[in-house]
Amino acid sequence: MDTPERPEGLVHKNKLLLIGKLAATLSHEIRSPLSVLKLNLHYLNMYYSGLDTEAKESLEACIESADRIHAMIESILEFSKKPTVEIETTSINHLAEKAVFFLQKYALSKQITIKEQYDHSLPELCLVKNKMLQVLINVLTNAIDSSPQSSEIYLRTLSQSVNSRKQAVIEFEDFGSGIDDSIREKVFEDFYTTKKEGTGLGLSVCKSILNDFGADISFVSEKNKGTKFFITIPFSIDGE
Repeated sequence: MDTPERPEGLVHKNKLLLIGKLAATLSHEIRSPLSVLKLNLHYLNMYYSGLDTEAKESLEACIESADRIHAMIESILEFSKKPTVEIETTSINHLAEKAVFFLQKYALSKQITIKEQYDHSLPELCLVKNKMLQVLINVLTNAIDSSPQSSEIYLRTLSQSVNSRKQAVIEFEDFGSGIDDSIREKVFEDFYTTKKEGTGLGLSVCKSILNDFGADISFVSEKNKGTKFFITIPFSIDGE
């Protein structure tokens, strides 16, 4: 006899169904006009040198806003997708370097320096490469958003053993205001965010992706001193 599904499981399924319907609507109604908007904004940007300072700032604000809308749509769409099983062997260090490459300009716009410290003895791991890159980009973006101007972020990789099981660790350290004790339990909840423009799906999606291949995400934080996020990935999955 099948075990009845727990109430919280049914609630989560209902959330997924609602988000799936919303994602389909957003994809049809927003993606197409947004693509046209972005295309025209980038066309205007080709004549960037001929604009005065005020016009340049307005154009940059429009492009940034369009990119933010696009990111929000992609986050919602990603949340509604079924987990992929396309696992392949890849280097964590290489993926971390790619994440830094993609976000370097954003960090520099806030005068933030990303310092990379990689353990080159780490073996290649079995992961869903594009999903793992998405996780790294999301967590690093949060670190940048949480950091004051002219500060530093440390991105490190290392190995450790827990109960005789070896695992890789990816550490993100920022020196921002920290995470308040009152919201620690909510950080990985669906739809919870402290950002004005956020969907509250970023870290929720990250945790879901990591759980799919036996990895985890956690953090420690101290008020007014900063936060460290840790992604831990076992060297082998399911005893491989």
